[in-house]
Amino acid sequence: MNQPQPVAVVTGAGGGMGRAIVADLATTHLVHALARRPESLDGLPSQVQRHVGDLRDQAWLGEVAAAVGPVDVLVNAAAVGTPMRLDEADWSSWLEQLETNVVAPAELTRRLLPGLRDRLGSVIFIGSGASTRGAGGNAVYVASKH
Repeated sequence: MNQPQPVAVVTGAGGGMGRAIVADLATTHLVHALARRPESLDGLPSQVQRHVGDLRDQAWLGEVAAAVGPVDVLVNAAAVGTPMRLDEADWSSWLEQLETNVVAPAELTRRLLPGLRDRLGSVIFIGSGASTRGAGGNAVYVASKH
C-alpha cells in the first residue's frame, strides 16, 4: 500500500533560502509555497502549490491553513528587513518587521498545529546570524530575528 505524499508549507518561497527549500522539498513532498508576489514563484517545479498573499493578513492565513490541511513540515522562512538605525526606526517600521518576522509565522504555526500534531510534524523557524552577533544599521531586523 502506498503511503500518502508528505505535505510541506514554506513561507518566503519567492526568494533566496525559501525558494531553495521549496525546490529541495518538492522532490519528496507536496509543497505549498507561500509568497507575496506571484512572479516570484515563477520557475518553481510545476507540482508546487502556489499561494500568493501577505502573511500579515489573518483572513489569508486562514484560507491557506484550510487549503493545505494536515501538514508534515512547516518552514517559516519569510522575513522582511529594512536597514535602519535605532534612531530611524519608527512605530510602523517596528510593526511591519515584527508582524512579518515573528507574529505572522507564529499565527500560521498555531493555525496548522492540529494537523502538525496529528502527523507528528516538524516546525522550522529560519533565524539569522544577525540575531546573535548584531548587524550595524539593522536594529529592527536584528531584534525581530532574535
